[in-house]
Amino acid sequence: MPEAEIIFEDMVAQEAAGLVNPYCTLGELMQELKNDGSNVASEKRQAFLGELRAAVNNASRWIDRHLSRDFFYHVHTDEPTAAGYLESRPVEPYALLFDDHSRAIYREKLFLNYRPVVRMDEIAVMSVNSEGAIQKWQVLQQSYDFTVAYDMSSVNEDYCVVKRLAGPWYYYWPQAYPMGTRTWAVSRPAAILQVRGLFGYPQPTLRPATASAGGSTQASGWRLDSAKALPTGLQLWWTIEADEGVETCTVSVYLDAAHSTLVAQGSGGQGAENAPASLTLKSQSVHGICGTVNVIYTEDDDETTNIIIIGPVIVDRTQVPAGIPGHITLATRLVAAALSGHNRKEVAGMDGQKQSILSNEIPKTVYKLLGNKQTPVVI
Repeated sequence: MPEAEIIFEDMVAQEAAGLVNPYCTLGELMQELKNDGSNVASEKRQAFLGELRAAVNNASRWIDRHLSRDFFYHVHTDEPTAAGYLESRPVEPYALLFDDHSRAIYREKLFLNYRPVVRMDEIAVMSVNSEGAIQKWQVLQQSYDFTVAYDMSSVNEDYCVVKRLAGPWYYYWPQAYPMGTRTWAVSRPAAILQVRGLFGYPQPTLRPATASAGGSTQASGWRLDSAKALPTGLQLWWTIEADEGVETCTVSVYLDAAHSTLVAQGSGGQGAENAPASLTLKSQSVHGICGTVNVIYTEDDDETTNIIIIGPVIVDRTQVPAGIPGHITLATRLVAAALSGHNRKEVAGMDGQKQSILSNEIPKTVYKLLGNKQTPVVI
């Protein structure tokens, strides 16, 4: 393999270390710059990589600011804590919260800053009871109470709103309340609308699970995922047993301590000390739970103390979101090149000879790709 290709592969292998929600890769930026790093001295290689990573990160956030939205993954699947309701802030992995003063709601439309909608788990009306505690007052049903509507004619093809089918989300009551006061059409005053789900363009995720104290140590390194919402803190029970007549074992995961509801199962090698076997767990129920686990089999074990506790979703923020629109990737490449400090352009000098100069100007093509600067939706 030529030295230039070795250098290029070495750089691409290191690129993920400093990228945060990028919209293009270092390799794509290098192609835009027509600079694969082969002319970079080895002692300056890390600095060169750092400059390119910073350019990609800054360009990606520049795109976000210009469009007043982002394109990376947002996980809002968990019920907020009591303090979370008071703060009304959409902090991951907790639900998005909207009160009756939210500017993200206009008549029957609820505008989400995060789109597209990958999975809508729940829209519920949360209310404050007489004791001041938050309780779930009403759960709305998709296709009956609301729908997720897409406008494919929009400049952004993933533009969508959550529409309430029975009319506005709230009403004005100028006679009963001071001017400007609004009350929920779906509930009562002082309610909070809670939206749980997955939004944006997907990035790889991990769902680590920790074993509770007192259980078997034959299984470790749990990594789970699910097609449906899997609340943080959920307990699952597991068993391990050798397969008859072969040197393999089977790990089964259950939803209950009685081992009556099987949700995932995987078979594979028994592993050995310092060399655990990795088993792939396949879904066995409508919950869609799957994943991997490392095992070192020593004996069959179906004790009820074998418990794993589901941790929060961990998103790999170093990866370009899957399915991101092509014009966003192209615009990011062009902006990153301008911000990199390595964007050389050939121009004709007074003598007609071509000269190579550095350019930090964002091309007009970027503005044609992205359109006018957008006004943000204030949640």
